[in-house]
Amino acid sequence: SANMNFTHAGRMATVSPADSEGIAKFITRSSYLSNLENIYNDIANFEHIWLLNRSISEAYGLSPDDLEYILSTFPVFARKRPEFFAYLQNRIAEWKAEDRAPKPIQKPYPIPSERKVQVAAESRREYRKRGSGEK
Repeated sequence: SANMNFTHAGRMATVSPADSEGIAKFITRSSYLSNLENIYNDIANFEHIWLLNRSISEAYGLSPDDLEYILSTFPVFARKRPEFFAYLQNRIAEWKAEDRAPKPIQKPYPIPSERKVQVAAESRREYRKRGSGEK
């Protein structure tokens, strides 16, 4: 349908308010008096658009590879805006290099202080219940 309604909006993935605070801001401007057809033709906008795209990608939990794949599904965009597309590819490559830098391991879950629980939670061995005769 051509209209947005609750059927569509109810299924739309959205970012939480806390995660959206880190999204880059893009200041709009009037192009009425300029001969600029769109923002992708002005190199001065490239950095701002990149920061916006990256921050939104990060807010949705996307990796550089995910964003690169998404962009690859828009071949017409790449053909019509080759300078901007090349700029994005370079910035994604930089992001990948940052992403591969060693980082401290962060676990998305708290580890209980009891040693038995820690060992069980961090074990790579298959978990099996002990039988009635096993110890």
